[in-house]
Amino acid sequence: MIDSQTIQCALLLGNSLLAFCFLLATRREHACRAMQFLTCGKCMQTLAWSVSFYARDGWLMLTPLLLLGGLAFDAAALWESNDVSIWRKRLFGLCLAMLLWTGLVAVMDWHWGGKLILLALSLVQALAAWAWLQNWSGASSLRRSLALMAALLSIVLLAPILDLFNFMAQGGDQARQLLANPSLIQQLFVSTLPFLVMMLLNGFGFLLLELERQQAQLLHLALVDPLTDAPNRRSFLNALGPWLALARRPGQTTAVMILDLDHFKRINDNYGHAVGDQVLKAVVQIGMTQLRDSDMIGRLGGEEFAVLLPRTSLDDAMMVAERMRQAIMALQIKTEKAMLNVTASIGVTLIQADDTVVSLIKRANEAMDAAKNAGRNCVMQGNSGAGLMVS
Repeated sequence: MIDSQTIQCALLLGNSLLAFCFLLATRREHACRAMQFLTCGKCMQTLAWSVSFYARDGWLMLTPLLLLGGLAFDAAALWESNDVSIWRKRLFGLCLAMLLWTGLVAVMDWHWGGKLILLALSLVQALAAWAWLQNWSGASSLRRSLALMAALLSIVLLAPILDLFNFMAQGGDQARQLLANPSLIQQLFVSTLPFLVMMLLNGFGFLLLELERQQAQLLHLALVDPLTDAPNRRSFLNALGPWLALARRPGQTTAVMILDLDHFKRINDNYGHAVGDQVLKAVVQIGMTQLRDSDMIGRLGGEEFAVLLPRTSLDDAMMVAERMRQAIMALQIKTEKAMLNVTASIGVTLIQADDTVVSLIKRANEAMDAAKNAGRNCVMQGNSGAGLMVS
């Protein structure tokens, strides 16, 4: 059977190591706010278990107070990492509960103060579980598992309240003796394994989720253009793979468009790159309004974009391209100097059975070049002398 002092020592060493590691991590530039809160929480918990392990008599009353504050910062870190905007109000309310507990212990007796502190500890873990439960449908398996374990732990933490009730049932005079009895305080606040599980769950759970979040961000940066938030060249070309394979089978056709903004260099030269970036973002936004949910628009580079139109005939693709060209032409970008209008040249082609990514993009580019040579601001189809041109 693991005794109280063994658990105390494990909690003291574990929180000390976590606090040291988090302190080193927060020294780097651009350390996230959630990591800073978690560092504060682990430092307070280290101090709490230090007081409980080394101090005697009245100083032991600081243990639950420091422990609650540390766990409150743990929960705040979890809320911050999950973009929960109301965590500050919850933390403020929890601090008020701590002050209320202190007043109840000092003025009245341990009965109500003990119930409040134990309920507050369970509430902290329940709020941590609530933070992990946000966006449950889109959460990962790791996040769901941590949320369920945190919820279960919040229930387990209520068990010591039954021991407190049994002790209080012996009479008010004996209840007040708890303030001078360190062994009973240790029994209520130290000799329970759930505290050790809470340290591991909140600490390592946060680190695992932070690693998962950073990996997702790296994947997002690798596949999405940071300026327009549209798929980048790599992501778009990867998306073509399945449709190239389907083109070898009889069925509905798939179209691809290449769109290039006309005289975009003049915009950067005359209005600055900030306005040029604004134009690129506006073009993607207006382009998405002309597409279906199954369609895809990606940025190939510079002012060149590509559009994938699954299960679309050439005539329908030409109609979509013309509609998009008109929407871009009607677009007005407000600048400090004047209202800016842009136009686009668009090339349209179908995926053929013997196509590769290189041959497909080359044919669509040739159609787009033909649109530029025809006077710009028009739509041309690949492998055809005919096209739709608007001057």
